[in-house]
Amino acid sequence: MYEEQMSDELKELSKLKVLDIDVVQANGGFLYQGQPAMVMERLEGSNRDLAMEDPDNAGYLSNPKNDKLIKIIKDNKERSLESLENIRSSLIINKKEVSDIQFLITSDGRFVVNDPLKVRDERFGSNMIKAVDGNTVNHTVAEIGELMNYIRGL
Repeated sequence: MYEEQMSDELKELSKLKVLDIDVVQANGGFLYQGQPAMVMERLEGSNRDLAMEDPDNAGYLSNPKNDKLIKIIKDNKERSLESLENIRSSLIINKKEVSDIQFLITSDGRFVVNDPLKVRDERFGSNMIKAVDGNTVNHTVAEIGELMNYIRGL
């Protein structure tokens, strides 16, 4: 069972890599204390360490517990935004969306995709959102845009 879970995650990461999207380097699966696990490169933190989704608003709140990560982003803001824009653009061009998209952050401020639940063709319907610029985009693209806006404000 754990091999299947790990295989699914590696398969979803591979789908993104084919689209020239930076993903975390991950290898195989094994059991650790009875739970499925895989070996991944060690990075500085995640988007969830950087900011928390605001439950009252479509946006992000600072996570004050991680000053080191916020400093990395502030010191490398251009690289952070560029890496997110590359991911966002690739998803738009290839008409893809990612369920539960998550990111890890490198020591130089670059964002890479981590732990995608499912990569699929863009679906039109209730998951489509009007972006600030008036274009209709999928939820994944809108979420990346919100994260980019948060970073611009740091």
